[in-house]
Amino acid sequence: MNKLTMMIVVVFSLTITGCVAVWGQSYNIDFADKDVVQVNYDASVINYPHMLAQVASHCAAYGKGYVNDSTITNGWGITMAVYRCKGKPEPNVVPVEFKR
Repeated sequence: MNKLTMMIVVVFSLTITGCVAVWGQSYNIDFADKDVVQVNYDASVINYPHMLAQVASHCAAYGKGYVNDSTITNGWGITMAVYRCKGKPEPNVVPVEFKR
């Protein structure tokens, strides 16, 4: 492999792992209150069950379940999902309120 190809591979590898390195995990809870949870994530590395468990736990702290309100993906491949806290909480969810 020549030097240019090697450099392209290294730069590409660093680029696709950048979001995880910044957040330290595959998603980041950007905002959360009694009515909404906003999550930013990289769809190529997201752990959906873990992320949704965190959303469910937050909403359960207010005695509510959650529904997806909107999902937008930007040009860098980062997805922003907004979940509304409403309805009944899922059974067996441990309530945890996020403090920011």
